[in-house]
Amino acid sequence: MSVMNVPDARVVMAGYSAGLLSDLDGLLPPRSVLVLEEPEIIRVRRVRERAADFACLAGVLPAATQDEDGAVPMAAGMPRPEGVRAVIPGVEYGVVAAAALAAEWGLPGA
Repeated sequence: MSVMNVPDARVVMAGYSAGLLSDLDGLLPPRSVLVLEEPEIIRVRRVRERAADFACLAGVLPAATQDEDGAVPMAAGMPRPEGVRAVIPGVEYGVVAAAALAAEWGLPGA
């Protein structure tokens, strides 16, 4: 079994949104937002490359952000970043995943 290397972050965003990252970039410290996104979306939309210019980005990790039925198991298996304070949806399909993560980690969220 492999252990996921999770970057420290203050905010975890379920679903990639360039617009929201742009807004957060002016408000949050560098390397403070961790984006969770579907592996296929990361690949097809080149999320890592496109998000790299945002100073607030701590990292991009694959996660089942669109699978509403699998949100609770996904959250249970996702290691909590040490400094995380909030979980937010980056896009509409990330709301259930964000809520599951927030509930799992005992944090404010969607």
